Amino acid sequence: MLLMLVRENRRNRRLAYHDMLTGLPNRMYFYQLANQAIDWAESNHQRLALHMIDLNEFKTINDSLGHEMGDRLLKVVAERLRDTIKKQGKVARLGGDEFVIIQRLQPDEDASQMATALWQSLVRDVTLPDGCLSPQACIGTSLYPEQGTCITELLTHADTAMYYAKHSRTIAVQLYESGMDERRLRRQKLAIALQAAIEQDQLTLYYQPIFRLDSGDIESVEALLRWSSPEFGMVHPLEVIAVAEHYGLAHRLNEWVLQSACQQLHHWHQSGYYWLKINVNVSPSIFMDGELALTVQKVLQSSGLDASTLVLEITEDTSLWDTASSVETLQQLRELGIEIALDDFGTGYSSFSHLRQLPLNKLKIDKSFVADMTTDPRAYNLVKTIVSLAGSLDMKVTAEGIELPEQKDQLQQLGCELGQGYLLARPMPGDDMTEQLLHHTR
Repeated sequence: MLLMLVRENRRNRRLAYHDMLTGLPNRMYFYQLANQAIDWAESNHQRLALHMIDLNEFKTINDSLGHEMGDRLLKVVAERLRDTIKKQGKVARLGGDEFVIIQRLQPDEDASQMATALWQSLVRDVTLPDGCLSPQACIGTSLYPEQGTCITELLTHADTAMYYAKHSRTIAVQLYESGMDERRLRRQKLAIALQAAIEQDQLTLYYQPIFRLDSGDIESVEALLRWSSPEFGMVHPLEVIAVAEHYGLAHRLNEWVLQSACQQLHHWHQSGYYWLKINVNVSPSIFMDGELALTVQKVLQSSGLDASTLVLEITEDTSLWDTASSVETLQQLRELGIEIALDDFGTGYSSFSHLRQLPLNKLKIDKSFVADMTTDPRAYNLVKTIVSLAGSLDMKVTAEGIELPEQKDQLQQLGCELGQGYLLARPMPGDDMTEQLLHHTR
């Protein structure tokens, strides 16, 4: 009887202090472990690193693949974190897709090395029954005692660094730096101002022409968001999108851009430019929410625009290739008569096999390859391969970022049909675009 009580107490204690799914310490237990580590570090004059880990697009994975697959991914993440940190620290699951690690640092050890190793372990492919998933993650790291002497400070600063990494679009691992708190406060204020700007129609669209390289005729225009805030001045479009994504404004922002762009194109059609098309960018989170086709259909009806003159640009993203719902959304849009362009091709996670399977109309070659193609043979050969590949799949190709005559000449020689960039025309307000169209009447 006594043995049964002991076992029951152990079981209850484990349930109270551990996450049931992964077996990792939970938030409550982690605070105890972290405080013990801080006491040890203070007594021994040692340093600690606290790593906050967040999985990108985990909600999308749950929604599209199901919670069973999401749970399986969380178990794999927990195992990989344990295997990577080994005896150097303790891993815990704070909840959802957030994990945290407290690590003992050796003298002169660089915490970013472990953070990078953790990230590399997480982004390896995960084999699932229905295919392969390539998870993405971001990590924020804070240091004891330099950036906090208690667990609350360390968690806050690591979370701030993680937030910075998540929305930088260029890095996945970030050490906390002074000034990040101010930038995060700016983002919060920006979110409030952006919500008001959407509601009060204070945003603006600029338009950059996309030309046929052989004739110089304008094929379409790409709608580009601009926001001049009374409080913050001109806000960079990438920052606007990042704020909208994080604070739940992406859907409303996307609908505003789509509605405004379609209304402008309808006006140009009525003015005689009936052949003109318009390209509108769609963020991955909007693409995956399952409502995009309905939103587009509603906007087309309200604007009176023909679906065949709308081109939606989808940026390469991991989740785009691993879910049946992605293909379904693309097919729904194609059935409406809308063209789909894959933007920034060559910088994401797509493969040639994906291009064959997905119902795409166009590829847009990322400007980084165009910039280097006149000086780097590898970049030139890559552009050549993309143009040839697209032709074999009956897709049109647009080269982005054309800034030099030599780039334009080489692209024409390779058979690239369409191009855009500062050499041809810069983004411009709607009225200026109307003036530009006067010289390109077909």
